[in-house]
Amino acid sequence: MILSQIIFPSGENLEKRILYYRGHARPSANGGLELLPEEPIRFDTYFNAFFYGPYAEHTCIERVSANLVTTGEIDVKVFSVDSQNRETLLAEIEIYGSRTRTVLPEYSLEDLPVGGALFLEVAAHSSPAYIHSGWCAAAAEGQRVNMAVIICTYRREEYVCRNLMNVREKILENPNCPVSNDIDIFVVDNGKTIPPEQSQHIFILPNKNCGGSGGFTRGLLEAHQRGQYTHVLLMDDDISFEPESLIRTIQFLKVAKQTDRPLCIGGQMLLEDHPTIQFEAGSSYIRGRLSPNGQGLDLSSREALLTNAGGGPVQYNAWWYCCLPLSAVEKNGLPLPLFIKTDDVEYGLRLKPQVVLLNGVGVWHIAFSAKYSPYLEYYIKRNELIVSAIHNSGAGVLPSLWKLLRTLGRALLSGETKAIYFERLACQDFLGGPDFLLHTDGEALHTRLLEAGKGNGTSPLVECLRLFRELVRLALYYHRARLAYQNRWRELTTEAFWRGYLDLN
Repeated sequence: MILSQIIFPSGENLEKRILYYRGHARPSANGGLELLPEEPIRFDTYFNAFFYGPYAEHTCIERVSANLVTTGEIDVKVFSVDSQNRETLLAEIEIYGSRTRTVLPEYSLEDLPVGGALFLEVAAHSSPAYIHSGWCAAAAEGQRVNMAVIICTYRREEYVCRNLMNVREKILENPNCPVSNDIDIFVVDNGKTIPPEQSQHIFILPNKNCGGSGGFTRGLLEAHQRGQYTHVLLMDDDISFEPESLIRTIQFLKVAKQTDRPLCIGGQMLLEDHPTIQFEAGSSYIRGRLSPNGQGLDLSSREALLTNAGGGPVQYNAWWYCCLPLSAVEKNGLPLPLFIKTDDVEYGLRLKPQVVLLNGVGVWHIAFSAKYSPYLEYYIKRNELIVSAIHNSGAGVLPSLWKLLRTLGRALLSGETKAIYFERLACQDFLGGPDFLLHTDGEALHTRLLEAGKGNGTSPLVECLRLFRELVRLALYYHRARLAYQNRWRELTTEAFWRGYLDLN
């Protein structure tokens, strides 16, 4: 059984090469790698080393090996590296011939250093020489996995079409792909600008624009209604990713151990403008603050990769790449109608999943600082107040007030004084309790916020006075609003509510 395939950068992402291999070689037209004579290539990298820790802990896999297809005279070395970055040569094999298939020795995960990785080093003795490879296990697939990939989009056709084309080529239309029949893709089109498509595995769903939470919920409703899927994968529209991530996710789930908590496969986020720098590898929500893991790690470094493999406490994974069992959705209800921002945090706190993050399963995403606009403060502040109230995260009224005042100070110092208006509106609508969300049209509200962001507004002094008045109201009525959310939030997560909210009835 293939667990992960060694992959190589395409012509358009050569700047990311250090995440695939170290050394000098050329990607070949057949999808492999053309080796240069006497130029050793190492695969101790983000995509191509085998970080076996999560497999040892969460799957029934006991032994792994590398399966190679080679052409030419090639010397192959197998190394292990421990969590302290100390490597050990395990085997060295010379391979000769054309299209030679070689299975390297098996290694027991129990005998390998805890928290480490396996990787290959290859060198060609003559030219041309080519190599394909993958990490495999002699194990029967333990459970059926049929995954619905849900991509929520709003006028991001360039990203979406490119990603669909890559998945088609590498998975859906690839007869050699081990998961080609295990994936369907639902593109929930909140902008209603993508031409309808109903192919065997890809479905375009025009949807009312109720933000990310509305788009992902529409996909969850479709997946549940069809009744054939075991898992759902929630993905952003403005990302780049390797289709191999989908293969690794599904193959991991097929051999995963049964657990009491929902098993979530999370994708790490790397920065599109700095493609080796990690933004987040899972996160927690502590006292009303996000606490991301692995932020700023440079994954071109093997030491950073081993640190990343060690992980840390994780409560949830963001929805740029988050795979969940559909049974957990059916048991715990649908997301809250928060439009954007913090909906994935709330859902993670609600499901309490066992989050597994794998080096080599991740996406590239534009830095959030590059997408900032003052109107986003409305969603950030309102939704953080709601999430903290529902889940008693330790962020009571005093920490919440302090956080709001700090945001006010930053707005004044940066000159983004429009943010003060949106912060005030966030406090006001939070105090409206669940009734505000139950009876507000999310699409119409979003349109009003965008229009308000375009105007000049009132003076910063007037807005500050209005905000202080709202903060006093928040201090007086926070407890009442918190009890209302805690007692009634489930009304916002039912299928009946969402079908009405999305005009699906």
